[in-house]
Amino acid sequence: MAKFNLKYNPVSATPVACAIAGATEIETGDAVTLVAGLIQKADNTSSNVGIAQEPSKQGEETPINVLNDSSMVFEGNTASAFAANARGKDVDLTATDNKIDLSGSTKGVFHILAASNTGVVGSRENILFRLNKPL
Repeated sequence: MAKFNLKYNPVSATPVACAIAGATEIETGDAVTLVAGLIQKADNTSSNVGIAQEPSKQGEETPINVLNDSSMVFEGNTASAFAANARGKDVDLTATDNKIDLSGSTKGVFHILAASNTGVVGSRENILFRLNKPL
């Protein structure tokens, strides 16, 4: 299963083709960012993110499609158990495993939805969010 999945696309926003560096390996659903104009996997230092809609081809600088509209709703997993007080918060990406970090925010790249169906308290799976700072 992809790390982050598109759940709702209210404006039918289309993905953007972004160039990647040849040595970069991106999987479908990875959070990605731009470094020197090229796509790479995002981490907790990333200031802006998108979600890869397709994998990269190993060793090729072929563009990949990236979802980067703040109106899109995504579903993803968290590094720690979801709590009710996480609803409506701006949060970060974890440093290494491409998960939502609920423990605090320095970059605020994701926004956890405030709705009651955002996630099951105590779960780490299927948490609804938007891109707060898209590419």
